[in-house]
Amino acid sequence: MTPIARRGALGRLALVALLAPTGCMAGVPAGPVPAAATDADGPIPSGYGTLRQDDITIELVDGPVRVRITPLESSLIRLTAPDTEQRLRALRERAAPDGAVWFLVSVQTEAPGGADFDPMAVEAASVGIPQRPAEIRGLTPQWGSGRLEQRVPQQALYRFPGDIDPWRSLEVRVGEMRSRSWTDRLPQLDAERARVRARAGGGYWSSPNFLILR
Repeated sequence: MTPIARRGALGRLALVALLAPTGCMAGVPAGPVPAAATDADGPIPSGYGTLRQDDITIELVDGPVRVRITPLESSLIRLTAPDTEQRLRALRERAAPDGAVWFLVSVQTEAPGGADFDPMAVEAASVGIPQRPAEIRGLTPQWGSGRLEQRVPQQALYRFPGDIDPWRSLEVRVGEMRSRSWTDRLPQLDAERARVRARAGGGYWSSPNFLILR
């Protein structure tokens, strides 16, 4: 084989290696990218968010009990970093394969000897009067016992009746405590949503057989 022919063959092999399905590039989610969740402004791609779970979580303190509430709304989850998105999406799909909006509720106490906690004390609403949960699915063995042990977190999935839309507003109550802090987060969430679309639109796209660099 002549030197020129050899260089041509090596170039073709390099191109095949670049397009091989086993290849992976930094910044691209490994494997098939799930279909994009949508909101009022169109699809939100998966795998491009940077937010932490804390950034989409409301925290309240009711006496000795700390309660953390995370909306498991699909387009909201896609704003979080890939590992967090994967974990929260798994919880959402476990609770809501039909697309209903659920919430992850985590409770804990630092009080010596523990503290009482009524699972029905958690209420939520987007517009109007906060409502009690329509369905609760415990994730930890002691959930629903009415008692928390010191520094032992308990978790459950909550579904509330009515039309709750975290992109509009979200108010939560636990006992006598009330939080409307979610409204202050909406500008940050809107900004991250725009950045996610920009990253996806100017970066990589996935096909069933290979990755294409735009």
